[in-house]
Amino acid sequence: MLDYHNDTATQLTSRYFILTGIGASGFNGTEASISAGFVDVDEIVGGLGQDSVEGVNQNAAFAIHSTSVDYKVGTTTLHLTNVENLVGGNA
Repeated sequence: MLDYHNDTATQLTSRYFILTGIGASGFNGTEASISAGFVDVDEIVGGLGQDSVEGVNQNAAFAIHSTSVDYKVGTTTLHLTNVENLVGGNA
């Protein structure tokens, strides 16, 4: 899980997560504050900034709920909370 909700040093910083692929148990991707990227993440909790997630370049779907979003590619799901912007991939 990537959780920026309670990180008082960075919670006002906007984050732009780019999903680059699917790992063994979650999504792989990049974000400017994570030098080596991330691997097998199944949940992202944004902070107080304007956070964004850009999907992988595969057929996928966003399921928008009242307080969260689920992003699904095949059988792999990423749960998002406090993420304000959703960007589709180029499938």
